[in-house]
Amino acid sequence: MRSVLVIGSGGREHALAWYLAKLDVKVWIAPGNGANFPKPDIDIANADDVVAFCYREHISLILVGPEAPLADGFVDRIDGRVAVFGPTQRGALLEASKVFSKTFMWKYKLPTAKFAQFDDIDSARAFIEKCSWNGIVIKADGLAAGKGVVVAEDKRTAILAAEEFLAGKFGANSSRILIEERLYGQEVSALCFTDGAAIARMPLIRDHKRLCENDLGPNTGGMGVVGPVMVSESVSKQIDLLLNDTIASLRQEGIIYKGVVYAGLMITSSGPKILEYNCRLGDPETEIIMRLLKSDLYSICMSCTNGTLSEQLPIEWDNRHACGIVIATDKYPHESDKGTPIEFGETSEDIVIFHAGTTRSADGKVLTNGGRILCVTSMAASAAEARAKAVQACESVRFAGKFFRRDIGVDRYAYMKWNWLRLRD
Repeated sequence: MRSVLVIGSGGREHALAWYLAKLDVKVWIAPGNGANFPKPDIDIANADDVVAFCYREHISLILVGPEAPLADGFVDRIDGRVAVFGPTQRGALLEASKVFSKTFMWKYKLPTAKFAQFDDIDSARAFIEKCSWNGIVIKADGLAAGKGVVVAEDKRTAILAAEEFLAGKFGANSSRILIEERLYGQEVSALCFTDGAAIARMPLIRDHKRLCENDLGPNTGGMGVVGPVMVSESVSKQIDLLLNDTIASLRQEGIIYKGVVYAGLMITSSGPKILEYNCRLGDPETEIIMRLLKSDLYSICMSCTNGTLSEQLPIEWDNRHACGIVIATDKYPHESDKGTPIEFGETSEDIVIFHAGTTRSADGKVLTNGGRILCVTSMAASAAEARAKAVQACESVRFAGKFFRRDIGVDRYAYMKWNWLRLRD
């Protein structure tokens, strides 16, 4: 029997385990969450401990969900003793260091925004005050769980963000910052499987980072997703070229990148431009990607580790629309919530709810255990129907302090008009 260890504890990891289980793959999740999968008592930071468990349970593949273990060199420490789906520590620099990533893009002429890097506030402040760009974005260099980006509405906001980051908001991960020119257009997430040579692109996804409806509030790890996002054939070809050029450029750097490349893109009037890279599957993007996938995930991931991805092509995808809405605690993103009981109402068969920040009590009840608690996913023939189903299913979940966005996948201005009419009536 095929067996897999999934590393992580979020909705992404539950979605991966859920899909693999449908293929009759035996799955463990470490450290896991409230989802009904076995959770081994191992230290995932101890490679020898992980390998010993894999040998004992005849596990043939490890899937690494979050970015932190990859950035910490998880793949390097396993050192080929078990197949691992994910890049080496050097490959993970694409996400782990914004400075590395932007320098890489400029070196290989991959289209992206203008930028400057700083490690002292006086120089950063002077640059911002003199800047003539039409919008400024401040980014922490290192990992910040999706919260290390501030899209500044004015120079004062940009300076405050730069001061906050350089003062240590994210510790050493914000000891350097990027100041970027803001790009305008349609934002999409372009992910692909890769074995370091071939790529297999996934459907384009739109993530909703802002906490509140109408895209207001602070950035988060993601409050909801829709897909597939439709673009013109010309733009689609340009995106494929960007992803292929990324893999080829990494090879020129001596990096044989295996796993997932996630390019956050802005489709501007002059074509797609790269906002940033991630070195893993997104969360909550994975939750709907797993709903859309029809091919054998185990075989795809294993082929990426051994350089045979081309043998798995083409990958099959469902032609319906998917929507995923994150249910968070009303304290998120500033605080988490622990120990609040969660009740689940009845939902239709095509609704799948993935656990993120959850745990279970001694008697098996599901409790909150984080900021983003659940991801409710739906499928339908149209995007509007998928969204409506997901919203209805979110309403059926009950716990104190529940919070979610009802406008995931809705045109911002159309939603504002609808909401105004609803409130007026």
